[in-house]
Amino acid sequence: MSGLSILGYCLAIVGVLTVIWGATLFRPNLTDSRFMSFATSGVILAAIGLCFISAVPPAVSVAGIWAATLITMIYIWWLPKMELPVRIISFVPLVAFAVWLTTKLLK
Repeated sequence: MSGLSILGYCLAIVGVLTVIWGATLFRPNLTDSRFMSFATSGVILAAIGLCFISAVPPAVSVAGIWAATLITMIYIWWLPKMELPVRIISFVPLVAFAVWLTTKLLK
């Protein structure tokens, strides 16, 4: 097992533990920004970890990237005091980055 795979496993475990920790501190609710900050951070860490693990098929890494993108979009959507156009505009770089990573991983 390479050093990057070990880093990937550690990041994935820390990501899952971050989501669990957020669920113990705050009631899991997609409209609560306190819980969603933990959930978003944890899913992003887990997705990064999946990309580093060499034993994971690329399709699983892509699914993790799109799950992180979706969770981040939900988090941005429910942020208070943010205008609707700003929310929608912020989705564009998220989706573009996910598409770019998908094309890089599936080549």
